Amino acid sequence: GEFYGGNYIDVYTIKESVADGATVELLYDEGIAQMDVRKEELDAEFEEKFQDASEEKKDKLKRVALQKYQLSSSRITDIGKHIVNHYQSKIYPDGHKALIVTSGRDAAIKYHKVLTELKKQGLHNFDSKVVIS
Repeated sequence: GEFYGGNYIDVYTIKESVADGATVELLYDEGIAQMDVRKEELDAEFEEKFQDASEEKKDKLKRVALQKYQLSSSRITDIGKHIVNHYQSKIYPDGHKALIVTSGRDAAIKYHKVLTELKKQGLHNFDSKVVIS
């Protein structure tokens, strides 16, 4: 077969790997990742404030604002508490570990700080580490 031509010599899928016992099945839980925002209200306020800006400028401003909200300490704290509660009740009792995947190094460090703070507050006694690959 060719490496870059779209033809493969062999294909070994995740499902086959799990069936063979080489890989543990991953379970995904989206939790409370949804962002609760008053969309109509905020869109109207945004349009009023930036009505003279180009569409390109408006898109950039919205992306920056969304990123700031996603990484805000209150949101990460809320999600951190949800993760800890979910892990304590559903994952840990079965002897499993958990992995939190973030959108980058800054987010990973913020989540680690929140988990550490929640541990200091006595909400859990689990260890967590930041792994960047």
